[in-house]
Amino acid sequence: MTTEIARSIDIEQLRAAEHRFWPKVKKTDTCWLWVAARTPKGYGMFALTTRPFRSVYAHRAAWTLAHARAPIRRLDHACLNRACVNPAHLLESTNRENCQRLKRRAAGLCTSAYPGVSWSKTARRWRTQIQIQGRRVELGLFAEESDAAAAYRRACASMKTRDE
Repeated sequence: MTTEIARSIDIEQLRAAEHRFWPKVKKTDTCWLWVAARTPKGYGMFALTTRPFRSVYAHRAAWTLAHARAPIRRLDHACLNRACVNPAHLLESTNRENCQRLKRRAAGLCTSAYPGVSWSKTARRWRTQIQIQGRRVELGLFAEESDAAAAYRRACASMKTRDE
């Protein structure tokens, strides 16, 4: 029997297997941990079908279930926990963006995996900033890191629509 790891996910097959997926997830205050099979590198694996056997990365399955579409690009774990399947911790990114985040984190240059988001020690909240024509613009302070990231994405989207 050969094992196939699927890069693309058939949403209909995944929806049919969803009842088997969520019992394998342990939700904590932050991460949702995959407690079933894992790869040697720590990524969760989910058996999408048994005949023929076809497995998918658990974090890609969780993201697909949350967004009702398969991710187009790689998924980056913002929490740096490979066993995490919390869709709020999974970012679509290019390999280059993923490597840049890891380098910045290793160097201690950023406190967030999200672009434009950093932790404000004085405010004790997540700060979001964007650069417009060379000037830094504050977008606000947020209790949740994911809310700050969403504000940054909205600001980027509005800048693109204004430029076009």
